[in-house]
Amino acid sequence: MARTPLLLCVVSGLAFGALARGGGVPAERPAAGSASARPAAGAGAAGAAPVVDHAPFDRMLRAHVRDERVDYLVWRKRDGAELDAYLASLATVDPSALTDRAERLAFYLNLYNASMIDAVLERVVDGWSPSEASFGVFDDPRIALGSARITLNALEHEIVRPEFDEPRIHAALVCAAISCPPILPRAYRAEDLWTVLEDNMRRFVRDDRRNTVAGGRARLSEIFKWYAEDFGPEGPLAFARNYRAALPQANDWIPYDWTLNLAAPVEGTWVVLLDAGDGSPAGTIAEVTGTRDDRVTVALPNGRTVARPATKTRPFEP
Repeated sequence: MARTPLLLCVVSGLAFGALARGGGVPAERPAAGSASARPAAGAGAAGAAPVVDHAPFDRMLRAHVRDERVDYLVWRKRDGAELDAYLASLATVDPSALTDRAERLAFYLNLYNASMIDAVLERVVDGWSPSEASFGVFDDPRIALGSARITLNALEHEIVRPEFDEPRIHAALVCAAISCPPILPRAYRAEDLWTVLEDNMRRFVRDDRRNTVAGGRARLSEIFKWYAEDFGPEGPLAFARNYRAALPQANDWIPYDWTLNLAAPVEGTWVVLLDAGDGSPAGTIAEVTGTRDDRVTVALPNGRTVARPATKTRPFEP
């Protein structure tokens, strides 16, 4: 989620300053992209409404999201090509042919999150952050949508926000930073979308790491400042109280942490199968205690050290 904050919001009698519309770009947020976001009419196949298969993305999220963070390094090694194929399949869809509102919004949410992850897979190195290069990742026209190529900013600010007027998207679009709402270990689907969005927003508002109460004062996520106009005429505090009624007056924001939401390595005992080439009878099992990647380092009986796939874990399941 990336945009220029463009408003001056008064919440329960307390003024929350942001930039006036048309003002400059603050250092902590990228500006919305200027490329046209609307895909050309008839971008997808003509005829019947398209069938959009989000199952591949669902499988990848379940495999690589852990404790609200993403194991980007393993995803890149194991499923980078599958993510590319999934995005290529979305590029053939004409969103205007998705006549069900929930189906269309689920399509855009998955497109945004998958494109953000794909961008991270291309860039991730030690210390990389979505804020690098003046938030350049959000203005990269990397998203293929019919005959158009659009940016993450354009998808969010020129399509999703104006078309759906749905404040709960701000707990579903994930910009790969720690302060973003946590990404779910599943894809969005039309059949339960509104329930999941409601659960997302409730969890986000009640998360003390992102919205805190101390000393009788509330400190809210800067998402509520940047997008205050999206949360209704009474402002973001009144909106947040729908999910956390005891919120006191708020007069401060929690600074946004743009550190990458990279999952910590999993540690455990790994079971590795050796073979005759390793100086052991075929089928010999070696147990290795260490950090999980998609391969582990094994010290062999013949004195060599090799990397082998970790096939099972104890106590973790593969």
